[in-house]
Amino acid sequence: MLRLLVPVVCLLVAGCLAHVEMEPPLENPDDWLQVVMDHRAAVNASPEDSYARIKLEKVEQSAAEHYLALGNQQLAEGNMDEAIAEYRSGLIARPNGERLKHAMGTALAAKEAQSLYQQAVSFIQLDRFNEAEERLEDALDLNPHHEQARERLSYLKNRKANLRERRSVFTSQEKISLSFNNTDVRDVFMYLAEAYKLNVIFDNEISGQPVTIRAEKVTLKQAVDLLLRASKTQIKQIGSNTLLVAPDTEEKRAEYQDRLLRTYSLNTIKAAEMAEILKASLSLDTVVVNEHMNTLSVRETEDMLPLVENLVIANDQPAGEVILDVEVLEVDRTKTEQLGLNLGEQVTLDYPQYTVSDSFRDSVLRKGVVTIPTITFNYLKKDVDATILASPSLRAVDNQEARLHIGERVPLRSSTILDATGQTRTTFEYRDVGIKLEVVPDIHLDGSVTANVKVEVSALGSNVGTPDEPAISILTRHVETGMLLKDGETAVIGGLIQSMEGNNKARPVGLGEIPGLGRLFTNSSDEKRRTDVMLTITPRIVRAQALPPHSVREFYAGSGNRLSASYGLAYMPTNNTIRIGDAYSGQRQQQRSDALPDAPQGKVLAEDSALPPSGTRLLFTDSKYQTAPGQEVSVVMRAQSLSSIKALPLQFMYNPAMLEFVKAEPLAGGTLSVSESEGQKPGMTSLMLSGTPGSASGDLVKITLKGKQAGISYFMSKPAVLETAKGDTLPLDSVMSRVLVN
Repeated sequence: MLRLLVPVVCLLVAGCLAHVEMEPPLENPDDWLQVVMDHRAAVNASPEDSYARIKLEKVEQSAAEHYLALGNQQLAEGNMDEAIAEYRSGLIARPNGERLKHAMGTALAAKEAQSLYQQAVSFIQLDRFNEAEERLEDALDLNPHHEQARERLSYLKNRKANLRERRSVFTSQEKISLSFNNTDVRDVFMYLAEAYKLNVIFDNEISGQPVTIRAEKVTLKQAVDLLLRASKTQIKQIGSNTLLVAPDTEEKRAEYQDRLLRTYSLNTIKAAEMAEILKASLSLDTVVVNEHMNTLSVRETEDMLPLVENLVIANDQPAGEVILDVEVLEVDRTKTEQLGLNLGEQVTLDYPQYTVSDSFRDSVLRKGVVTIPTITFNYLKKDVDATILASPSLRAVDNQEARLHIGERVPLRSSTILDATGQTRTTFEYRDVGIKLEVVPDIHLDGSVTANVKVEVSALGSNVGTPDEPAISILTRHVETGMLLKDGETAVIGGLIQSMEGNNKARPVGLGEIPGLGRLFTNSSDEKRRTDVMLTITPRIVRAQALPPHSVREFYAGSGNRLSASYGLAYMPTNNTIRIGDAYSGQRQQQRSDALPDAPQGKVLAEDSALPPSGTRLLFTDSKYQTAPGQEVSVVMRAQSLSSIKALPLQFMYNPAMLEFVKAEPLAGGTLSVSESEGQKPGMTSLMLSGTPGSASGDLVKITLKGKQAGISYFMSKPAVLETAKGDTLPLDSVMSRVLVN
């Protein structure tokens, strides 16, 4: 019994010692990852050891806490790259650590926000304030605690407001009704000046021409536009509250319109190309190009410069980039077969030196050496398959050529010249021999790529000239084609085939000609060579073509041949009833609208049926939602101060690469349908809500989304027009939230 007890005790002690060795040190080790790896190796070696698994769990937890603390410290000090590295180490130690995942997402968002902030600073230095404002808003969406971005954005918004107020007297949004019949145009301007506390100066050519005008509930800007059209006059602002009125003629415009000279620094587009766009779109006369600095200098009126800036922003966008993974293979089907006896080609006789004497016969016959050639039996078969000639990865800019040459530049004789001194000089021309590849990618908005490819595989051939006058041929296989590929799709180009056959037979004289037995002394060699060059190409989009903001893709640009960024009659609300009497033609329109009641002349109207009541809006319940790839999340839209809904069309936009629409449910009653149209773009869902009973205030719609891949996606509803149960229409602004997928 004692003999059995001793080994058992030894085994128990050894097992305890093994577990003691796995205990982590009390203080934080220098490399927690190595400790985690050691414990994982121990678990893999003994999967049934529950104690080892428990210790691994504890070590992973301790390592995660260690790296999380280090990352938080680095993030607090502003070292985002170091913080991300620490969080990444922690996720290696504990891949399912929720706190580490959240910290990593926050750090990545902060890094992206800092990058957007730096871009905004660069745009501010280039006086491109609209683009800077967009970058700052995006930065704050990613990192609401970025104080520098908040301060810069506040400065830009205040600057815009002050500039608008300083440049325009039309800041008042109070509505007024006009009703003038055959009235002196100067009296109408004076009436407006008195109503809005303005000063008016008239050009000496402004006479007392009569105008007839009637408008219900219009702003000062709209009223002045109507009056200018009716009287064929123009205005110029002087100071903050003074207008100068003059006839609208070419001479007077040249006299009163001030011009500014502004220089635009361009980022990606060439200055000469941008100048052509501006001249064709806006008919500008003074556009100076500085190709060295890639800048444009434009001299125009203050109303025209915003149009120039919008066109510059719309066209000066970063080009897309794509990586082209290319493989050039040569499929070689060379078949070689050698069969038979090789009897050699020479019989050698070797005699020593001798002198003419009586022993001549003995020297020749007894000391001569005859060498018989080696006899070889050949049986060889060879079959060669494919060889990769080149496997490059080319990174190319959209619509710019990428070239590759793998091989050598070979000097080939071009000409021989005999000069006046009788000396001969030979000139050489260098030719590229090997593999040449030229690709021009064209990235499309749908994520596909058109690749225009040229491939040439060449090698030196035989001398088709003479030894003294060589003329080396070049064996070339060339293909040129274009193809439309999706991102990550592989295309194969083949068929560049070259074939060659050869047959050689060697046999000794006499023996090889014996009928029947001659084949035994014959060595034959057959070779069939067939090579096919194949090309595979796979585009991988690095950065898609950047799209300009909608604000610069469509904007007001004046009317007729008068270009201006100031809004005119075309952008007046549709519910305004306007009648203009043209005093020059003598025609007056005296009809009145039965749909609108008469308003006292000059009365400022406080109510405005075109605007929603104060506090009426749609909103999301949270500013940020969170989910994981493959998991669902519910986004709730809430209504505030809405009456019962007859019809409310809703359109939601999101990033289709990160989110997928699952379903939508009404929360306030009524019916909700999902509209599916063939032309609807990915990342857009259209809903129609109708027939909600009573008040629609509160939670309105619940949208269920599923995460697809990690990242941050905006979730935005486009502006909508609500139709109430009473038949009234109510415009509602767009609202936005974010969905974090990690």
